[in-house]
Amino acid sequence: MSKLIIPVPPSRGLKSTLQWVDELYRLPESDHYTFDFGQMNWIEPFPLLFLSANLRKFRRSKQKARFTATNYQTNSYAAHMGFFEAFNLHFGNRPGEAQGSDAYLPITSKSIEELNKKAWRMNLHVGEVLEGDTEKLAQLLSQEKKSHLVETLAYTLREIMRNAVEHSESAEFEYCGQYWPTQDKVEVAILDCGIGVQKSLSANPDLKISSEDHALRLALLPGVSGKTNRGSDEYDHWANSGYGLYLTSKLCAVGGSFFICSGKRGLLRTGDGKEKYYDCSFQGTALRMVLHTSSISDLKGCLRQLRKEGEEVARLMSGAHPKASGASGGFRAKS
Repeated sequence: MSKLIIPVPPSRGLKSTLQWVDELYRLPESDHYTFDFGQMNWIEPFPLLFLSANLRKFRRSKQKARFTATNYQTNSYAAHMGFFEAFNLHFGNRPGEAQGSDAYLPITSKSIEELNKKAWRMNLHVGEVLEGDTEKLAQLLSQEKKSHLVETLAYTLREIMRNAVEHSESAEFEYCGQYWPTQDKVEVAILDCGIGVQKSLSANPDLKISSEDHALRLALLPGVSGKTNRGSDEYDHWANSGYGLYLTSKLCAVGGSFFICSGKRGLLRTGDGKEKYYDCSFQGTALRMVLHTSSISDLKGCLRQLRKEGEEVARLMSGAHPKASGASGGFRAKS
């Protein structure tokens, strides 16, 4: 029986995480895979979530192979956050088992079927069911309990989760987050293992998509959704108005960075106005949002301008909603 030992490197950045996952799927066939976690000492939310999802997928794709792990017992942070249990290595907390706090939210998995069932039982829109989760994430990102910024971030995160529920065709989505006061940084990650951005947007006949890069750019424009808005009520309270990714990416770029990957490509936006594309390998959609808490006051001042710019861009785009839906109270409220 052949045995392949795979070192899991320390997570030092976005590029190295994406490269490692890409290399994971290029590994030669083996009867026995051993993952060595000896070098993985400190890990941020995005690689925590992204690696766990891909390790889970990799294990499922090798049904006949044996899987073992070494040197993972000393990684108490990842164990507490639910990293190992997320891909069925039985060590530490299960996803969502840790209570979380003002400084972190552990890996949490949400069943889309259960969310829809709960919404039906309670006679609510699924967006309302998601409000508690998105408020926690918004408070973590902003490090504030109640403000217009919290309301806006909660709205944008709710729209992102709704995309997963309504368009991804995934069984679940996951999220986690962490605040590091000594680094002046907050990071939140959200992902689903669904059909991905390009296929989702292709369901809208108003959109002509030429590539995965093009699909990512479109996804970050205001008013863009996988559903056509022709014949819909512009002011339908829960219309999927396509503002979640747009506004979140803009806010994070002002005060940090925003990254989205789907299929074979990823797009990073940073505060210096630059965009950078990465090669990646992920069936689904994964997001990383980073904010620096020292920029929170600047973000508040940007909200009104972002709202005006977004609605103007959407107005000029063929087939796009001219305004955010009624559920976007945080988005349309005065800054």
